[in-house]
Amino acid sequence: HLNFFWKYCDVYEVSKTELALSFPLSYPEVSTVIPGIKTPEQAVQNCEKIVRLNSEDILSIEDYFIHHLDAIVDIMK
Repeated sequence: HLNFFWKYCDVYEVSKTELALSFPLSYPEVSTVIPGIKTPEQAVQNCEKIVRLNSEDILSIEDYFIHHLDAIVDIMK
């Protein structure tokens, strides 16, 4: 299921981590994300390339989550 998301890494030329951090920051009402890090190098990597996803891609990701991953998240609750 996650391969769906990784195509956006190619589109935006970012790593998986950068994509994961960029997604919530693409919403105008979100100004901060707090990622888990273990090393100073990870802190630097997390700040290297944050991009703003376009609205079409955000909607596509949201739609995919609702139709393919929502049930998985419910199981984890």
